[in-house]
Amino acid sequence: MHKVVTIGRQYGSGGKEVGEKLAEKLGIRCYDWHLIEMAADRGGLDLERVTEMDEKAASPWTYGGMLSGGADYFSYSGTMNDRLQQLQAEIIRELAEKEDCVIVGRCADSILKGQCLSAFIYADDAARVRRLMNKYGLSEKEAQQRMKGIDKKREAYYNYYTDKQWGRKESYDVMLSSSDLGIDACVEVLAELYAKR
Repeated sequence: MHKVVTIGRQYGSGGKEVGEKLAEKLGIRCYDWHLIEMAADRGGLDLERVTEMDEKAASPWTYGGMLSGGADYFSYSGTMNDRLQQLQAEIIRELAEKEDCVIVGRCADSILKGQCLSAFIYADDAARVRRLMNKYGLSEKEAQQRMKGIDKKREAYYNYYTDKQWGRKESYDVMLSSSDLGIDACVEVLAELYAKR
């Protein structure tokens, strides 16, 4: 088993940026959205439809219409969300077996339970709203709505597919506030912890 850092994050906290900068500092790869592409390719799934399901808890939607050309529409009876999570879990375990890496989201900390350094990046609401306004050109109200909506989806997804609670200190090895520490300090803390593993 290689050394893996998993990063859960509140939307707008900069968790993805922490993951990317940490991977760059350590000279290893960071996996985030790549896992969706990899899962879609492995399962013969339509990437556009799969992207809509990303980090969402299971819904009544079934496989119909989700498979790309030539695939067997009746080869899997679960929901699209379940199949996507299953494929991503397989890929995450394989990555942990073959290389050191950083994985952002995707319940990776639960999939690699006890075999990774799990971190959760959070920030105060005002800092997250400012970040989203600057990054996406949103109004304050739009940023607040998007932040609350995506956090709610992430929490539902994580709580559904794991035996833990999203954003609770008991669920992670370390929790870091990017609004208090800053992105670079979060990276430094995680790099130190990574080196000690």
